Amino acid sequence: ASSSLVAARALVAQQRGYATPNGPPPANFRTSRRVEWKWDQDSTLDRVGKFFLMTEMARGMYVLLEQFFRPPYTIYYPFEKGPISPRFRGEHALRRYPSGEERCIACKLCEAICPAQAITIEAEERADGSRRTTKY
Repeated sequence: ASSSLVAARALVAQQRGYATPNGPPPANFRTSRRVEWKWDQDSTLDRVGKFFLMTEMARGMYVLLEQFFRPPYTIYYPFEKGPISPRFRGEHALRRYPSGEERCIACKLCEAICPAQAITIEAEERADGSRRTTKY
Protein backbone atom coordinates (compact mmCIF):
# COMPACT_ATOMS: atom_id res chain seq x y z
CA ALA A 1 0.00 0.00 0.00
CA SER A 2 1.26 3.48 -0.74
CA SER A 3 2.07 5.87 2.08
CA SER A 4 -0.78 8.20 1.10
CA LEU A 5 -3.29 5.33 1.44
CA VAL A 6 -1.93 4.42 4.89
CA ALA A 7 -2.16 8.06 5.95
CA ALA A 8 -5.73 8.31 4.67
CA ARG A 9 -6.73 5.19 6.63
CA ALA A 10 -5.16 6.56 9.80
CA LEU A 11 -7.00 9.86 9.34
CA VAL A 12 -10.35 8.07 8.86
CA ALA A 13 -9.66 5.91 11.92
CA GLN A 14 -8.96 8.98 14.06
CA GLN A 15 -12.16 10.64 12.88
CA ARG A 16 -14.30 7.55 13.55
CA GLY A 17 -12.64 6.73 16.85
CA TYR A 18 -11.22 3.25 16.32
CA ALA A 19 -7.71 1.94 15.91
CA THR A 20 -6.23 0.52 12.73
CA PRO A 21 -2.81 -1.09 12.45
CA ASN A 22 -0.03 1.06 11.12
CA GLY A 23 1.90 -1.37 8.97
CA PRO A 24 2.51 -5.11 9.07
CA PRO A 25 1.98 -7.17 12.24
CA PRO A 26 4.98 -7.93 14.49
CA ALA A 27 7.13 -10.99 13.77
CA ASN A 28 5.74 -13.05 16.69
CA PHE A 29 2.12 -12.28 15.77
CA ARG A 30 0.18 -15.37 14.58
CA THR A 31 -3.02 -15.36 12.58
CA SER A 32 -5.40 -18.24 11.97
CA ARG A 33 -5.22 -20.04 8.69
CA ARG A 34 -7.66 -18.63 6.21
CA VAL A 35 -10.19 -21.20 5.07
CA GLU A 36 -11.16 -21.02 1.45
CA TRP A 37 -14.74 -22.15 0.89
CA LYS A 38 -15.11 -24.24 -2.21
CA TRP A 39 -18.43 -23.13 -3.66
CA ASP A 40 -18.33 -25.65 -6.47
CA GLN A 41 -18.47 -28.60 -4.01
CA ASP A 42 -21.52 -29.56 -1.92
CA SER A 43 -21.22 -29.62 1.83
CA THR A 44 -21.64 -32.87 3.74
CA LEU A 45 -25.08 -31.80 4.89
CA ASP A 46 -26.12 -31.12 1.30
CA ARG A 47 -24.85 -34.52 0.18
CA VAL A 48 -26.68 -36.30 3.02
CA GLY A 49 -29.86 -34.38 2.24
CA LYS A 50 -29.68 -35.28 -1.43
CA PHE A 51 -28.99 -38.94 -0.57
CA PHE A 52 -32.04 -39.21 1.68
CA LEU A 53 -34.20 -37.31 -0.79
CA MET A 54 -33.24 -39.66 -3.59
CA THR A 55 -33.73 -42.79 -1.46
CA GLU A 56 -37.17 -41.60 -0.36
CA MET A 57 -38.08 -40.82 -3.97
CA ALA A 58 -36.92 -44.30 -5.03
CA ARG A 59 -38.95 -45.94 -2.25
CA GLY A 60 -42.02 -43.96 -3.26
CA MET A 61 -41.62 -44.97 -6.89
CA TYR A 62 -41.24 -48.62 -5.82
CA VAL A 63 -44.49 -48.48 -3.85
CA LEU A 64 -46.22 -46.81 -6.78
CA LEU A 65 -45.06 -49.45 -9.26
CA GLU A 66 -45.92 -52.25 -6.84
CA GLN A 67 -49.48 -50.96 -6.47
CA PHE A 68 -49.83 -50.23 -10.17
CA PHE A 69 -49.55 -53.89 -11.16
CA ARG A 70 -51.91 -55.24 -8.48
CA PRO A 71 -55.58 -55.82 -9.25
CA PRO A 72 -57.98 -53.22 -7.86
CA TYR A 73 -59.80 -53.92 -4.59
CA THR A 74 -62.98 -52.19 -5.66
CA ILE A 75 -66.20 -54.20 -5.43
CA TYR A 76 -69.67 -52.99 -6.35
CA TYR A 77 -71.21 -53.76 -2.96
CA PRO A 78 -74.91 -54.09 -3.48
CA PHE A 79 -74.34 -56.29 -6.51
CA GLU A 80 -71.12 -58.05 -5.48
CA LYS A 81 -70.29 -59.41 -2.05
CA GLY A 82 -66.76 -59.51 -0.67
CA PRO A 83 -65.12 -62.58 0.88
CA ILE A 84 -66.75 -63.62 4.16
CA SER A 85 -64.60 -64.46 7.18
CA PRO A 86 -65.14 -67.83 8.89
CA ARG A 87 -65.84 -65.85 12.08
CA PHE A 88 -68.73 -63.94 10.51
CA ARG A 89 -71.92 -64.49 12.53
CA GLY A 90 -74.45 -62.84 10.31
CA GLU A 91 -76.18 -59.51 10.27
CA HIS A 92 -78.21 -58.18 13.17
CA ALA A 93 -81.85 -58.15 12.16
CA LEU A 94 -85.12 -58.72 13.97
CA ARG A 95 -87.06 -61.06 11.70
CA ARG A 96 -90.87 -61.29 11.60
CA TYR A 97 -93.38 -63.90 10.53
CA PRO A 98 -95.67 -63.07 7.60
CA SER A 99 -98.39 -62.37 10.17
CA GLY A 100 -96.25 -59.54 11.60
CA GLU A 101 -95.31 -61.28 14.85
CA GLU A 102 -91.63 -61.28 15.81
CA ARG A 103 -89.64 -64.48 15.35
CA CYS A 104 -87.61 -63.82 18.50
CA ILE A 105 -88.22 -66.52 21.15
CA ALA A 106 -86.14 -64.76 23.82
CA CYS A 107 -83.40 -67.38 23.93
CA LYS A 108 -80.93 -64.56 24.72
CA LEU A 109 -78.19 -66.07 22.53
CA CYS A 110 -77.76 -62.77 20.70
CA GLU A 111 -77.33 -61.03 24.06
CA ALA A 112 -74.69 -63.56 25.13
CA ILE A 113 -72.72 -63.45 21.88
CA CYS A 114 -72.71 -59.66 21.36
CA PRO A 115 -69.04 -58.56 21.74
CA ALA A 116 -69.98 -54.99 22.68
CA GLN A 117 -72.69 -56.15 25.11
CA ALA A 118 -75.04 -53.71 23.43
CA ILE A 119 -78.04 -56.06 23.37
CA THR A 120 -80.24 -56.62 26.43
CA ILE A 121 -83.46 -58.60 26.34
CA GLU A 122 -86.28 -58.92 28.87
CA ALA A 123 -88.71 -61.79 28.32
CA GLU A 124 -91.78 -63.37 29.88
CA GLU A 125 -93.89 -66.44 29.25
CA ARG A 126 -97.19 -66.13 27.46
CA ALA A 127 -100.44 -67.91 28.21
CA ASP A 128 -99.78 -70.50 25.47
CA GLY A 129 -96.42 -71.44 27.11
CA SER A 130 -94.07 -69.72 24.60
CA ARG A 131 -91.52 -67.14 25.65
CA ARG A 132 -91.60 -63.76 23.97
CA THR A 133 -89.67 -60.56 24.45
CA THR A 134 -91.17 -57.63 26.25
CA LYS A 135 -88.28 -55.16 26.05
CA TYR A 136 -85.07 -54.90 24.03
